[in-house]
Amino acid sequence: NSIIIILQEVQSRIQKHSSNLFRRPFITLSYAQSLDGSISASNSAATQISGKKSQQLTHALRAAHDAILIGVGTMIADNPSLTVREVSGPNPKPIIVDTLLRSPLSNKLFQQDPKPILVVSNQLEHNTTKKDTIKHLQNLGVQILFCETDPLTQKINLSSMFRLLLSEYNIKSILVEGGAQIITSLINNSSLSHSLIDDVIIMLSPIFIGGLRPLPSNSKTLKPVAFPKLKNIKSFQLDESDIVISGSFISSNSRL
Repeated sequence: NSIIIILQEVQSRIQKHSSNLFRRPFITLSYAQSLDGSISASNSAATQISGKKSQQLTHALRAAHDAILIGVGTMIADNPSLTVREVSGPNPKPIIVDTLLRSPLSNKLFQQDPKPILVVSNQLEHNTTKKDTIKHLQNLGVQILFCETDPLTQKINLSSMFRLLLSEYNIKSILVEGGAQIITSLINNSSLSHSLIDDVIIMLSPIFIGGLRPLPSNSKTLKPVAFPKLKNIKSFQLDESDIVISGSFISSNSRL
């Protein structure tokens, strides 16, 4: 069974990672895309791309990780539950990267357990305009993680965030499911010298969408020698349509 093989390999790498004194959690990047690289028809609504078997793999991966991470854009567009439903297993801890605290208070994630961790800019820690929102979320049981931002992009510093999630919440493994901005940031922060990603698992569906892609043409340009590359590449056909491609980054530096 292809799903079992992929799952066993990920679990083995998570266990090996956790047994060492690394400074950040094990990070798995996983998402579904069309043949033209689209992960959604638009950035305002969810698009079902993958088939039943791919969905089962996604949910099995959720159950295998301590936490699941998405960006606030995906939260607003999809209002996801991020629970494990297609297989048996525990629900991961949701993590929402929300630099400016834009999360709708009516979102499903604030009404269910486990309650999410909301990662926001440390500049909001003493912001009076967000004080009531932060207090309301905390009263709901939501944990607020104030994190430094990149001085150039004003987005959450992902390296710092991962270190804090391990040191303050003991989260040892994270499944990153998107959306496009989070995927772009992670990959743009990866090169031959270092990477914040350990494993990549992509479900490829034989359709053309012409929609939202995780690496737009205006994203950071790297010289060809520094393009992020994968090793230990495997591919499986899950059913009559979807193909899964998995691998690990050539130089994932867990001590960053």
